Amino acid sequence: MSIFDWQFAWSILPDLLRASLNTVIITLVG
Repeated sequence: MSIFDWQFAWSILPDLLRASLNTVIITLVG
């Protein structure tokens, strides 16, 4: 992986975590 790839992955990480968290919440609530 190049530095750019790592920076890109790090930049989208919060979005992925947020999406995963939303999925878990929907599963628990629903």
